[in-house]
Amino acid sequence: MSASAGVIVVGGTVRLVNFDQVLLTSGVCRSGKLPDPGAREMLFYQDGATATVGAHRTPRGSVVITTNGKPDASLPLRWLQHAGGENVRPTPLSGEGDETTQVLAPLITLAHQANARHAAVIGQGSGMSSQLLLGDPYLESLVTIEIEPAMIEGSKAFLPANPRPFDDPRARFLLEDARRAMAQGGEPLDLVFSGPSNPWVSGVTSLFTVQFYEMVWDRLADGGVFGQWVHLYEMQDELVLSVLAGIDRTFPDWSAWLVSAADILVVAGKQPIPSPDWSVARLPGIKADLGLAPELTAGALESLFLFDHQTLGPLLEGWPANTDQLPLLEERAERARFLGAGAEGLFTFADHPVNLPRILARAGGLADHGGTPRGGAPGSAVASSRRWPVVLRGRACPWSACRLEAMVRPVRARRAGPPWTRRRMGRYDLLPERPRILE
Repeated sequence: MSASAGVIVVGGTVRLVNFDQVLLTSGVCRSGKLPDPGAREMLFYQDGATATVGAHRTPRGSVVITTNGKPDASLPLRWLQHAGGENVRPTPLSGEGDETTQVLAPLITLAHQANARHAAVIGQGSGMSSQLLLGDPYLESLVTIEIEPAMIEGSKAFLPANPRPFDDPRARFLLEDARRAMAQGGEPLDLVFSGPSNPWVSGVTSLFTVQFYEMVWDRLADGGVFGQWVHLYEMQDELVLSVLAGIDRTFPDWSAWLVSAADILVVAGKQPIPSPDWSVARLPGIKADLGLAPELTAGALESLFLFDHQTLGPLLEGWPANTDQLPLLEERAERARFLGAGAEGLFTFADHPVNLPRILARAGGLADHGGTPRGGAPGSAVASSRRWPVVLRGRACPWSACRLEAMVRPVRARRAGPPWTRRRMGRYDLLPERPRILE
C-alpha cells in the first residue's frame, strides 16, 4: 500500500512540475547564464537514448541544435532562406560559428578524393556535411553514422537547407556507435569524414584515438581519404598535438586546413594524398548550395592550408598520441574546456604563415629544394596562395602582419577578448588572387 502511495505522489509531482525546455537546453553549465525570456523559439525537444537533443531558433533567425544544452551545429537564417527559394544577396561566408566549418570541412575532404564513390560521415549534427557531399553527382552511396536517433529527428529543424540526407536514394542512416560501425567491416570506403561532438563530451574521445584511426584505415579503399575535424577553442596545444600524433602514426600522409576562425580539418590518406581538385566546388549540387556566397576559387581554397606531415612530422615522432590505453583527451579535455583555454601555439600557424618555397625561389634555391607547393607550378594562382592567410572574421583570425612577402597586405587589425579571441582582424588582402571567401 505504501509503495502504491509513493508512486501516486511521485506521478502527481511530475505532472505538476513545469519542465521548461528552453531552460533544460540552455547550456547554463557551460555559459553560466540563462537565456533571456523569449530569446529562443523551441523547434524540437526529445530526451533521447544517449542525450537530450533540442533545436531552437534565435532572435536573428539562426537555427541551433544542441545535445544536453551544448550547441553542436547551427545555420544562419540566410541558408534557410536561400534553400527555400528566396533571393539572398551573395555575401562572404562567416568565420564565426559553424557556417564555414560545415561547408569547408566536407568540401576540402572531397577535393582530396574527387573520384569518391562510397563515403561515410560520422555525426549528423545539422546534416550539412552529408548535404554537401551528396551534392557530388558521382557519389554512389553515403552512410551517415549517428549514435543518437533523436539527433537525426532534431536535424530536420534545418530543413529545407539539408534535404539530401533524408531524400536522396544514395543516402542512408546507420544508428550505431562509430567505432563499432568501422570495426564491423563492409564495403571499402573512398571517403570518411568525422565530425563528432567536442572531445570533452563523455564518450567522444574514443573517436580521436590511434585505435579508432586504425579502424578507419582498415575500412578505406586504396586511395581513400579521411577527414578529421578538430577544434582549437577550449583546447590546449598538447591535446591537439596528441590527436595529430595519432593520425601521424596511422596514416602515411596528411595535411591540415583552416576551416573556421577556430577549427581545423586534417585530411589523411591511406596512401600519399593527391593534390586537391578544387573543381568539386563547381559541381552543380554543391554550387547550388553555395549560391548564397561568392564563388570559392582555387586560390582562396588553397590559402586555407596550414601545415602537413612534413611540417610537423619531426615534432610528432616523440609526442604521446591519444590512445585507448593513454586517453589524454579523456583526462584533460574537460579541464581545458573549464579553463576556457585555446591552442595558442597552433593558432599562430594562421597568424604567421610562411611560404618557404616562395622564399627559396626568390633566393634562387627552389630547384634544389623541390619546394613547389602541391596544386600548381611556381607563380600560378594556386601555388602562390599556399600557406597565406585567408580573409576571416571572428576568433583566432590572422592579425599579425606577414612582412616576409609584399603580396600580403594587412588592412586592419585589432585585439580583444579572452585568450582564444585575441586574434581578431578586419581583412587581409591576398594579391594577386585576393580571395575573400570568409569575412
